[in-house]
Amino acid sequence: MSCNKLILKTNAAVEIEDVISFYASKNSILAKRIEKEIRLAFKTIVKNPESFQCRYSEIRICWLIKIPYGLYYICV
Repeated sequence: MSCNKLILKTNAAVEIEDVISFYASKNSILAKRIEKEIRLAFKTIVKNPESFQCRYSEIRICWLIKIPYGLYYICV
């Protein structure tokens, strides 16, 4: 099963911007790498949303590979 599109809530977008800004203040290359990994995770979720761990009833999590963050999402 795949999703047709990914809807990013305002709070999630702000959190992602904060993470990228934090890492950009430390190292711009690292910030670009994190942004790239988040985009890749979004594409992976859209292709196969049910392949990730189910945490809380319908809430799933996709862990990023190179940084210690997870993307929580709901399939609707």
